[in-house]
Order: sequence, then structure tokens, then C-alpha cells
Amino acid sequence: MNTKFYLLKIFLVAIGIVAINVNTYSQDEKSDCRVLLHTINDSYEGSCKQGFAHGKGIAQGVDKYEGKFKMGLPQGIGTYTWANGNIYSGGWKKGMRSGTGTYFSASNGESLKGIWKNDEFIREYIEPSYKILYKSNLEKAEVYEVTGGIPGTIEVILKRDGYKNEAVSGLLLYGHSGMTDITTNYIGFKGVQFPFEGNVKFQALNRTRQHIVNYTLDFKINKEGAWCVTIDY
Repeated sequence: MNTKFYLLKIFLVAIGIVAINVNTYSQDEKSDCRVLLHTINDSYEGSCKQGFAHGKGIAQGVDKYEGKFKMGLPQGIGTYTWANGNIYSGGWKKGMRSGTGTYFSASNGESLKGIWKNDEFIREYIEPSYKILYKSNLEKAEVYEVTGGIPGTIEVILKRDGYKNEAVSGLLLYGHSGMTDITTNYIGFKGVQFPFEGNVKFQALNRTRQHIVNYTLDFKINKEGAWCVTIDY
């Protein structure tokens, strides 16, 4: 037999064996990515770690879960859909509802937002009227409802030492709805829809007037109405 042909034949057989082994390993690795809840362990697509669902993924069985996993169990933020159409979306820990989440009942169409622990409902969660999400270099920021104001408006008032002071530069307003309005008579948002998230950024001299400082405020208003945001810098 031709030596070159014989060596080529051995080489091709070896490649075939390696390919079979790699394919087998891939299938085994996929099948070994386990989900530990029996109601959703028929199939899984997503990230794995040490043979368990870990990270973001989708698991299905009698029910379905889509969200974060940790070592085979739902943990983090995720949505679980039961076979009867009921849905829970929110926090999970060790395969149980935990933290803030919303439960939807398919039978009556009602939703319940609340705090959960060890898969049990603890209490209802009520969104606050407003919330300061983030502030940088500001002395104080306040949000309050304006009685008799125009609904859907949010006025922004800049202050220093408790007095209105608009001697700033680079003023930027951003909101996820409505329009921004920056004039000599009014700074703020108009025609917004609630819940509303807004952002205010500007630059101004520091209190000793030695250098320019960047100021930032992020806020959220959940309740409909007319509002005012005061920023002391």
C-alpha cells in the first residue's frame, strides 16, 4: 500500500474520532446544564456554570421561567409563567419569589405588587409619589406637588443659598415624555406622562468661585399632577 495514502487514511480516521468526541462532549455539556426546579426542567437555553443554569436563560417544562439563574435555580430578576396563565415578575432567591414583584392572576385579571419572601406574600408595595434617584454635587433637592397647577407640568427652580439663582451654564433637561422648556420665565417640562423620569444637568462656579462644577439630578415622579423640583447648588 502506498505509504502516503496509508498515512492520509490514518489521519482522516483520527480526525473523525476527534469530531465524534467533540460532538458528544457538546451534547453532554448541553444536557448537563441542569435546572433544579422540576416544573421548568424539560428544556433550557442560556448561560451555564459547572453544569447548572447560571446567568440569563429560559427554562420550560409544565411552566416557563425567563430571567436570571444561579446554580440551577431562579435568582435575580425574572418572570415565571404558570400553565394556568398566572404570571409573577420580579425578584427571586434560591428558586423562590423574594423581594419586590408583581403577581398577575389570569382568572380575574388582577395584579398585586408587593414584597415577597421565601415564596410567600409579605405585604403590598405602594410606589411613592416621587423619588430622588441620583444627585451629584448638590446641596439639596426637593420635589413637591403644586396645588392648582397645570397637570403634566414639572417646573425646575435652581437655587443658591435658598434664593433663586439661574447663573449657570450648559443647562440640559431630559425627560422620557413631554417637552422641555428653557426660557427666561420658565425652566422645566410640559405635557409629560406619569410615571415620569427626568434628568437635570448644568455647570456653575463653586461656592468660593474658584472653579466650575458639574451638577446632576435624576428624579422620578409617579403621581399625576403639577410638580416643582427645587435644586440647591
